[in-house]
Amino acid sequence: MNLRHLIRSNEEDLALAESIVLEAADYRLQTYGQFPGAADGASLFSCFPAECADDDRFLFAVVDHKTSVGLLQVARGYPAPDIAHIGLLLLRPQQRRRHIGCQAVEHLAHKLRTWKGVTHMQLGVLTSNTTAIRFWQHCGFVTTASECREPGFLSSGNVMVRALKAKPVCKGGRCEISADHAHARHLAAVMR
Repeated sequence: MNLRHLIRSNEEDLALAESIVLEAADYRLQTYGQFPGAADGASLFSCFPAECADDDRFLFAVVDHKTSVGLLQVARGYPAPDIAHIGLLLLRPQQRRRHIGCQAVEHLAHKLRTWKGVTHMQLGVLTSNTTAIRFWQHCGFVTTASECREPGFLSSGNVMVRALKAKPVCKGGRCEISADHAHARHLAAVMR
């Protein structure tokens, strides 16, 4: 398992992003209420918060056994300098529920530890997507804010955070609550 940085000007990378987005149409349907179009894969290269500098925008291919099985979009230093925001983790439907997503998150955490000043990963997940919420919890993320509204989304969302130094909660498909995770839960409860 590894993460390969995709480049928009590379035609093969662009085609890969488009094919995964089209193949995983259920995500766009659940999130926006519409099927993906041909340009939605290309938009992942530029669909970042305006405050995020070009050098801090990353789209990775999730590669398992030399096959690209998903996409992972990350913004470095957003919304604060110590945070890497995960904008999207999208796997091909046949690759889901095979522990690949957790492995991708751990590979990302390992990579982010090399980014100066970044100490946490953050993401938003729709409150209506209970499967995704359980997945991110399984990966060690805790909810720090809920019922957040963003224009264009079908439902409100939760903000979830995980410290990079935290040990993975997910161990080969089974979940263990670590002391770091229990501490993160306590902090999240105090912040509410």
